[in-house]
Amino acid sequence: MTQTLATNLLENGNTTGKRNMSHDLLQCQNDDQTPLSKKELIGEMLAFTTAGSDPTAYEISAILDRICRHREVREKLLQELREVGGLEQSSTDGVVTYAQTLQLPYFLAVVKETMRLNPSFQGQFSRVSPEGSGGAGGGGGLEVLPGVVVPGGVWLSVNTYVSQRDKAIFGEDAEEFKPERWLPIGGDRYCAMAKHLSVFGYGSTSCMGQHLALQKINKTVVEVSFLLASPSVTPGHMSCYQS
Repeated sequence: MTQTLATNLLENGNTTGKRNMSHDLLQCQNDDQTPLSKKELIGEMLAFTTAGSDPTAYEISAILDRICRHREVREKLLQELREVGGLEQSSTDGVVTYAQTLQLPYFLAVVKETMRLNPSFQGQFSRVSPEGSGGAGGGGGLEVLPGVVVPGGVWLSVNTYVSQRDKAIFGEDAEEFKPERWLPIGGDRYCAMAKHLSVFGYGSTSCMGQHLALQKINKTVVEVSFLLASPSVTPGHMSCYQS
């Protein structure tokens, strides 16, 4: 469907009579002032239409799956929620606020660890290696690894599924699900690891909707977790499969 929409947009332009996203995409240009190609247009349209829903839903599902699969993690998280209690009642509309979720350190660690092991994007945020006289050896290109030079003009991307399991950064237990590695929130190790968590990209091309996505993720998971933390839900009747 996206390919059909892109073809129609390139052939007929914006036929709605109103300025919208398609109009803005048609005005986009590459660095050499050429318009977006059909392939580039399809890529941009896919990013706009899927980035705000599918990745967020995937991350929410992954977090809840991790909580259900790991009994010790689940119990620590539910204990944290039981200790704070009444978050919903303290908000004006009876729903936990994003600011309140930021006061739950173990919960935030669970979110970070899940996003590390289950990134919703695994090969996006491409860059082009530099051409010209710069780069490695003055002949253009980019040294991506010691002794490994990619020629100039080549599109490059980092697979976050692999990079976020780097033992040199996240420890020898990088393949394991351990939210505790992110504690204390804001600590030296937390900051060192957070720099290599590229789920939302970096710099000027980082995800514009990342803050909205985090609000959706945090509020949804906390609300669902509150149901599990309810006194009426006993360990023998948890609404998720046991690990």
